[in-house]
Amino acid sequence: MIKRVNHVAIAVKNLDEALKTFENLLGHKAAQVKEVPDQKIRAAMIHVGDVEIELIQPTDPGTGVAKFLEGKGEGVHHICFEVDDVDKELQAMAARAPPSWSIFSIYFSASACTTSVRCST
Repeated sequence: MIKRVNHVAIAVKNLDEALKTFENLLGHKAAQVKEVPDQKIRAAMIHVGDVEIELIQPTDPGTGVAKFLEGKGEGVHHICFEVDDVDKELQAMAARAPPSWSIFSIYFSASACTTSVRCST
């Protein structure tokens, strides 16, 4: 069962510029900006109510985020849902999703297991 949206990740080419835009647009400052070496990204988290907006910029041109930007441009990269049972929810979502969607990314956070859904057509 989906409990809530944990975060929405938006792939951007320039984190500093995107951060200015989103902070102005949302009226909230980033809680943190950090390098995530194992994912080869720079990330900024902006808290909006119970949800976080995560802006992600690749630091390596060979990463999935860089390839996403190259192929699709800036935009929503993934939506992360907090769930009770990751495997069960992934199976249920896959069964309900339109055939053209691919559902595949699993993330674990310190506070709860989450499943992340990336939809591509």
